[in-house]
Amino acid sequence: MKTLVFLCLAVATVMAVEKYPDQWDNYPIDDVLKNDRVLVVYIKCALQDTPCSNKEAELLHQYLPEAIRTGCERCTDKQKELARYVIRFLREHKPQEWTSIVNKYDPTGEFRAKYEHFLKA
Repeated sequence: MKTLVFLCLAVATVMAVEKYPDQWDNYPIDDVLKNDRVLVVYIKCALQDTPCSNKEAELLHQYLPEAIRTGCERCTDKQKELARYVIRFLREHKPQEWTSIVNKYDPTGEFRAKYEHFLKA
């Protein structure tokens, strides 16, 4: 019986979707988006044009490819809200930078339907 309980717990643990770290959940994102100098640092880090200069930028660089591929499947609700906000901001105010990010992480358009669906949610 103990073995069965242990096995069930092990399967449940493996099947649970691990969320991304929550450092971004309360990040003052408007401070980044409204400061071109800072925003460029984050975008260059995301595009691997320059080394990432802080922990938050490094986390973005680390998790962005997977988030794009999966439609932010591992994002917390707050991260999903922030991601939608940032993407909409970039599309409206920095379309070239958004296009560069899309071309970098989804060059064939394979994941476009997923993140377009994500944006509409």
